[in-house]
Amino acid sequence: MTPPWGGDDFLSVLWRRRVVVALAFLAVLGAVVLATVLLPKKFESTAYLVVSSSRPAGSEFEQAQNTQTLLATFAPILKTDNIANEVRRRLPPRADFRAPKDAITVEPVPDSLLIRLTAEASSPRAAQQLARVYIEVFVERARPFASPQVAAGTARLAVPATLPGEAARPRPALYVGVGVFVGLLAAFLAGLAAERMDRRFHVSENATEVFGRPIVGRIPRLPARVLSAAGLRAGDSADERAAAEAFRLLLANLAFAAHGPDSISAGSVAVISPGTGEGRSTCALGLARVASGLGLHTLLVEADLWRPRLAEALGHDPSGAPGFPAVLAEPEIDFELVARRVPGSTLDVLPALSAPWHGPTLLNPGNLETFEHHARSRYDLVIYDTPPLSIAADALMVATVSDHAVVVIDATVTLRTLALQASDQLDRVDARVLGVVINRSGHLGSAPRLGPHAGVAPVTSFGFGWRRPRWGGDRRESGADEPADEEVAAGARSGDAPR
Repeated sequence: MTPPWGGDDFLSVLWRRRVVVALAFLAVLGAVVLATVLLPKKFESTAYLVVSSSRPAGSEFEQAQNTQTLLATFAPILKTDNIANEVRRRLPPRADFRAPKDAITVEPVPDSLLIRLTAEASSPRAAQQLARVYIEVFVERARPFASPQVAAGTARLAVPATLPGEAARPRPALYVGVGVFVGLLAAFLAGLAAERMDRRFHVSENATEVFGRPIVGRIPRLPARVLSAAGLRAGDSADERAAAEAFRLLLANLAFAAHGPDSISAGSVAVISPGTGEGRSTCALGLARVASGLGLHTLLVEADLWRPRLAEALGHDPSGAPGFPAVLAEPEIDFELVARRVPGSTLDVLPALSAPWHGPTLLNPGNLETFEHHARSRYDLVIYDTPPLSIAADALMVATVSDHAVVVIDATVTLRTLALQASDQLDRVDARVLGVVINRSGHLGSAPRLGPHAGVAPVTSFGFGWRRPRWGGDRRESGADEPADEEVAAGARSGDAPR
């Protein structure tokens, strides 16, 4: 899903990590709400003492000084152990009264003759009783200070202990407000941390370039039922037609980027991916199928000699049959002996089959150039399905020999480091990269956002040695799914999408 505002800024990162952000926010807020519900209620009762000095004063200033001194003396006395022990002796034995000194707060009221005493307990009556007894005990203990011998001052009740109507703690509104603030902060940090720790290479759905190269195609995430087409067999469902349209647009953009709108020269394309499981083989199959459906005499070459699977995907028996390694070893071999025609199409497939132990050594520039020369003399379009760059350098050799290359990046699994390394490797060998294909990008029915070549490829020319009338008529093209490369074979046989 594309963020409503577009771009790749801070908000886009949070949008991309919206699941983590939402979970972190809900976790913090839920913890605060749960703590608010589970915390025991505390009620507060407040009482006031008024203090007056018994010493004669010559002036109002001296009287005020005497009173402030008395306030500073009486307030700490209320918190002494002697007062607390007497209060505990007078109160009934209950949990609220086991430590009365810890359940009260005493503070002078600024700019007044008052001392405020606040008592806390688990019930309104207990809080009121604790405050009342504290005041009573202190007033009794303070009477000697008012005697003529001491003449320090007096303390008497000013406001009796109140009966609280509601709990002082917890405060649901305050706690929930703080929880919302802390939850938002935690959500932002969780989203940024998830983005930081995620090693995958993310491409915004609004992006038009990757590493300075245009995005020439976006293959949507397809449902499981479309996998039965596997890029090879025609289908007439809406999803299959939509998948075919995505590959048709990709082929048109590649042709336009390679040769321009009026070119009819033949060409070859190497399909490359940084790592495994990114849909490179599926993309090659889809391009080959669509090109064949448009009338191009197409050859799909399985250049991955390390893990050959194309024959299995086509249902061919690979044992003892010659394949791409045989053509590399004997360049003059007849293509009709090794290439397999897909029934009802102009698509020939040259699988790697079971390559010999020295098969990868056959994939050298000399053999590839000879093969490229012979293949282009027989076909309008040659598509190479190469091994991942993270496994071998074979893809780089194929890219240097073929006319053009296209890089497939999976929007969900491609690692950032592999994508950067692939771009650097292709730059080092001066590969003619037409652009980048984003696999598993969005869903069927969503409008793709492509690079500079998007939407400008002509509908009358595809730049690969063939010109045809404008699209139309009753011809149907099949779609292709985007399974991981190692799952193409299983998917073609079973029709089940990889999980």
